[in-house]
Parts: sequence; C-alpha cells; structure tokens
Amino acid sequence: MRKCYACDNETGDSLYCLHCGALQKCLNCNHIFETDSKFCGECGTEKGKKAQQQEHSLNEQQSIHNENQPVAHASSATAVNQSSNGAAPVNQANAQQPAKKSLNVKWVIGIVAVIAIAAALYFFVFNNAQGTPEETVENFISAMDAHKNEKMEALIRPSNRKELMEDVDFTDLPADTRFEFLGVGEVDFESDSIAYVEADVRISSKTEGESDSIYFDFELLKIKNKWYIVDIY
Repeated sequence: MRKCYACDNETGDSLYCLHCGALQKCLNCNHIFETDSKFCGECGTEKGKKAQQQEHSLNEQQSIHNENQPVAHASSATAVNQSSNGAAPVNQANAQQPAKKSLNVKWVIGIVAVIAIAAALYFFVFNNAQGTPEETVENFISAMDAHKNEKMEALIRPSNRKELMEDVDFTDLPADTRFEFLGVGEVDFESDSIAYVEADVRISSKTEGESDSIYFDFELLKIKNKWYIVDIY
C-alpha cells in the first residue's frame, strides 16, 4: 500500500492524501511523488499543474513583462525637425505625458512593495507559529486557556483531532479554569520529523480555590515544515 510522502499515512490510489491533503501524483505524467518537491522529477512540470497550464502561466508572465517595458519617445531634436519641415508643433501638455506615466508606474511599484512586505509578515507570524515543537505546544496551551477549540484543532494532525479533542473536554471543569504555560522541560528528537516535548502547566480555578502545576507530555510530527501534535500523555 502506497504511503504519503508528507505524513507517512497510507493513501491507496488517491490523488490527494486523505490525512494531510498532499498531492500524490504529477497531474501531467502521473509520476508518483516521493518527496515534497516543487516540480515533477519525471517531466519537470510544476506540482499541481499540467504542461499546458505551466506554458500558459509562463506566457502570461512574459506578456506582463513586455507591457511594463518603457515606450520609446521621439527626441526633442526630432520634434524640432518636424516643426521646421512644416509639421504641427509639439503640444507642451502632450510632451509632459511620459513624465506623468513614469510617476504612475512608481506609485504602482510602491503599492506592490507594501503588499509584498505585508504578505511576508503574515507568513512569518502565522506559519512560524508551528516552526518548532516548543512553539506548537505553547500555542496549544494558550488555546486551551482561552477554550478556543478551533485553534487547538489546527495544531493537531488531522487524523488525530477527534480522539485528542475528546481527551481535552472541558465540560467537567469549572468555567474559570485557567491553563498557564510555565515553560518547556525536556525536548527529545527521535528523528528530524518526530519530537517529544514535556510542558509545565499550571491549572487553577478561583471558584474551586485550587492551583496545581503538572506536566503534559506531547508527541509531535513535522509535516511540510510545520509541527503537529499527534498524542498527549
């Protein structure tokens, strides 16, 4: 049975992994992906595209590049010659048009640069929330403290979400129960993609008048450069 290169779960003949959603075959030549590469190692087509789509995308990029090329304008000497030969004199307002166009291009470039910086910041803040096993665990504890089930589920591997979310059910706890992340104890790496993290957590409730510090042990799996929780002890 074939396994997914991204999460190592069995995928059968599915085009996409049923566990993590990773594309399993090249859409152009049906070559089976064995690594998380951007292009097919068999035909060179970009992952998720067919050869015709890739060629169309390249043509669009070339067309945009050609449209952005500056248009050559007649020199002032040519304009003077046309005037001396009886041609209509150059209108001063029209002569200033290229300068206005240049200013508009700079304005557009400035907007694109701002958007690119904003996108980079978004990627850094949200995608690096799971950049290390410790970050994933800390964010999970914070989501527990806020009782944010959706945020907790997003940090758990899809195939383990239902089981683990049943283990962290809050129905038997006081409404004011707090989960305070105190720090990380031991961190063990079984491999480059499997890690075990010991987290020190303080659980308290004012209504119950209780407060206790306990350790949670997390098992995590790295999928596409993000660490996901697969078990909690």
